[in-house]
Amino acid sequence: IGVPAEDREHFAALAHTIGLGFRPMQLLGRVAEVDDAVSGMLAYTGALLDRRRVDPVDDLVSHIATTGDDAGYSREECAGFLAGLVFAGNDTTRNQIGWMVTDLVDRPELWDAIGSGAVAVDGAVEELLRHRSAAPAVARRAAEPVEVGGAVIEAGSPVLLSLWGADTDPAAYEEAADVDPVANAGVPHLAFGHGPHHCLGAALARVELQEALRALTSHLAPPALAAPVEWGLPIGITGPTRVPLLVRARS
Repeated sequence: IGVPAEDREHFAALAHTIGLGFRPMQLLGRVAEVDDAVSGMLAYTGALLDRRRVDPVDDLVSHIATTGDDAGYSREECAGFLAGLVFAGNDTTRNQIGWMVTDLVDRPELWDAIGSGAVAVDGAVEELLRHRSAAPAVARRAAEPVEVGGAVIEAGSPVLLSLWGADTDPAAYEEAADVDPVANAGVPHLAFGHGPHHCLGAALARVELQEALRALTSHLAPPALAAPVEWGLPIGITGPTRVPLLVRARS
């Protein structure tokens, strides 16, 4: 993307605070912190774009900086786009990597199969996204009356749709409860949503997750837990908050 390495700790801290906005129970009493973090992120991305306009390099930030004006986008719009990109590419992906690793701790054979290339990393990522995504549910509003399980949801009613429930539906997946990249490959998942609400960052997330999983499984032998995993609440964007691992390099 082009965020300088020396700045990553700074924007990661901002992204973590902004992420509270997607975790309602943690947001209580911290709205001002989130607002300040959003302002800080926009100030940072705006300044970075200004630097890249003067001194562009071969990265996405420079392309946004040097073509945004020609495309009719304001400085504020470009800064907001970049802020959203670096936030989403940090917070959600970090949580999803945590889910992938904790899923694979109990499946050392699959860890080894991914590391050796016997199981394709892209297929493994899709299956791990299906099995447990960083977004457990999405909120929507019914456009028209619909009957579900004998209950009628009236038009205009708010509904909370479980992505986890849909993605582990035994009527849709052959091995719904397990992680099986082969048996479950024929049915798409909803980890990135669907239709007009499909995640704009899905392509970036897939690249990040594939590269992370490829690096971990190829360089490390199957890890083991050193202590119990600590979890965030299953609402908003969620995942493990601490995964203590025992790891060793592959010989």
